[in-house]
Amino acid sequence: MAKKFHLLKAASFLLIILFSVYQCKPTEKSDENKIIAFTVSHNDTDYSSTIAGTKITFSQKVPNGTTQVTIKTLTISDKASSDKNVGDLVNVGSENNIIITAEDGTTVNYSMVIYAKDAVIITKPTVNTGNIANITINGASISGNITNLGNSETIPEHGHVWGTTDNPTITGSGFSKSTLGSADKADFTTIISGLSENTTYYVRSYATNSAGTGYGTTKTFTTLQPAGFGTLSGGEQTNISEINAQSGTNFTVNITSKIGSLGSGTIVQYGHVYSNSVHGDNLILGTNNVLSTTLNNASGKFSKNTIGEFTSTLTNLTATTTFYVRPYITTTAGTAYGTQNTFDTPEETETPIASKPNVSTGTISGITVSGASINGTITALGTSNITAHG
Repeated sequence: MAKKFHLLKAASFLLIILFSVYQCKPTEKSDENKIIAFTVSHNDTDYSSTIAGTKITFSQKVPNGTTQVTIKTLTISDKASSDKNVGDLVNVGSENNIIITAEDGTTVNYSMVIYAKDAVIITKPTVNTGNIANITINGASISGNITNLGNSETIPEHGHVWGTTDNPTITGSGFSKSTLGSADKADFTTIISGLSENTTYYVRSYATNSAGTGYGTTKTFTTLQPAGFGTLSGGEQTNISEINAQSGTNFTVNITSKIGSLGSGTIVQYGHVYSNSVHGDNLILGTNNVLSTTLNNASGKFSKNTIGEFTSTLTNLTATTTFYVRPYITTTAGTAYGTQNTFDTPEETETPIASKPNVSTGTISGITVSGASINGTITALGTSNITAHG
């Protein structure tokens, strides 16, 4: 009897231990309070996540400067509920929590951090001022190169800026610029025109982005001094020294002009270009229907310190015609032109047939042993002056 009592007592004690162990076992999370899928959205871009345990992780970062994103999908277990809903906003850069509650009241707290891309600091672009070439009396060409975009995706404006004072800027007074539009890293060239002759200019490349304008090194160049002319002798009217008839239909005209300066080069030749057709104010050597005279300076008539007038003889000009004429001078620096003017040739004239003079013999008087007096009369001169008579 005592043995049986002890067995019952031991069994009761074992049941108490088993019940205590069961009571102390942690409550397992219910399968009815899980997040199955979760995505957020920003500016029509979706960002998906991976879920490991109670941690939600995003592999992509949202754009820099984004402060909040929108929950686009939130799929959870059946019969569970969430303290967040589709359309709710969640913060970027700090921890967010989503609490999922099962039907039996058990909860699971999910955490996540949505990160933004590292801040991109935009700096001014860097640019080089390239070579200066093709310098003329009123222009030049300048190259450049954009070497760094300053973390911009593109450069909205670039080019060159120039002026007659140092450190030209695109917003400074008295400066001019070329605007070549948007670009990436690239070489570029500006062709400058409309400059003043024999003038020093300062020029540099520039490129602009949202951070401002970057400039290249300032370089200088001087436009050429032209082989200059004064106005044609006689002012607005061309100085026609003489007009001579040839066979009554063609004429010879002597045109005189004056060299004002020889410029920076050594003189090679000079003369006049002329035409009977309209070319505006642009009679130039080598143009169709433009004739020219060429006076060689081999004799050294003109030098840098010896300047003055020269005369061209234009031949075989048709009668009753308006001609356009313009002086030119060619030096080793190039060709320059003077003021263009006009002149008109006279009407056509008839050349008379050559004829002898007419003369009549008059009376004879005063006859002596050794002589007499005889009268005579010239009645017509013919086609030329009388050079002898008797």
